[in-house]
Amino acid sequence: MSGALSAPHVVDYSYRRSAGGADGRFLGGLAEAQIWGSRAADGRVLVPPVDCDPDTGAATEEFVLVGDEGVVRSWTWVAEPRPEHPADRAFAFALVQLDGADNALFHVVDVDHEGAMATGMRVRADWRPVRVGSILDIRAFVPEPVAAPVSVTGGSPGAEPVGGGEAAAPVEVASNIRMHYTYEPGLVASAFLQSMAERRIIGGRCPSCGGVYVPARPRCPDCGVGPMVEVELAGRGVVTSYTVVHVPFEGMTLELPFVSAWIRLDGADVSIPHLLGEVQPDDVRVGQRVEAVWQPDDELAPTWESIRYFRPTELPPDPPGTAPACDA
Repeated sequence: MSGALSAPHVVDYSYRRSAGGADGRFLGGLAEAQIWGSRAADGRVLVPPVDCDPDTGAATEEFVLVGDEGVVRSWTWVAEPRPEHPADRAFAFALVQLDGADNALFHVVDVDHEGAMATGMRVRADWRPVRVGSILDIRAFVPEPVAAPVSVTGGSPGAEPVGGGEAAAPVEVASNIRMHYTYEPGLVASAFLQSMAERRIIGGRCPSCGGVYVPARPRCPDCGVGPMVEVELAGRGVVTSYTVVHVPFEGMTLELPFVSAWIRLDGADVSIPHLLGEVQPDDVRVGQRVEAVWQPDDELAPTWESIRYFRPTELPPDPPGTAPACDA
């Protein structure tokens, strides 16, 4: 195999967090079909609200309830939505200045076609029937029927000040993250990954200082000389540090507890991270000799996971003064 690799990747996970202060006020309001802002020192009403004035740094003293209608100040048309977009058909991203606010809120405007969008058009929020405290509680902004112009300067009718510095109750927010990207490791890293599919571990030796790095780099990280000379390493080495993992995480496929270790392969000057297997956590030691356990032939691929894990080839006694492992 030769040439540079390229592969699509997806990062997809969910998490929950608590939001207080101005964030809590804003998100809690969305759950109630309300939109909140805060008044800055110069009288401007900012949406979403902030805890501190962006110009002076002083704490904001007043939350303001603004309208859920407003004016499109600028926009861009999305003709082909991506999977992570909030709509499954063509739509506009727009900056909408709400009645009673002095800045614009970024959101979706739902219209039938691009010709229906215009700077200055009036829109209103289309609220979801079930709301959870998310900006997506507003499904989209939709056009309003043509009516008389409405002033949208800060403090206009519809901007309702509410209680000085009263604190908002904390809000628990569920966030779903999904990112698509293409990973292109380059020629040197591609050669390393391709060697893994052949049960080979390829490093690079600096032609100047002689340092051996795994994986190889285009140039020596220490002295900057390159290109490095390819060198094949055996799948054996020594544990230089390790941690016992007890805490589960999103997407985990391993049984707890498990051991993650840094392993310096024989002939290399740097360590690589990998899993340890066929050993109890209490039996792992710094300085322990280990060897690679490879995947079956039909599961080999240009990835680190072609090595299932490293296993001990010996169980040495505790050396004097050995520091205990870090439990995660």
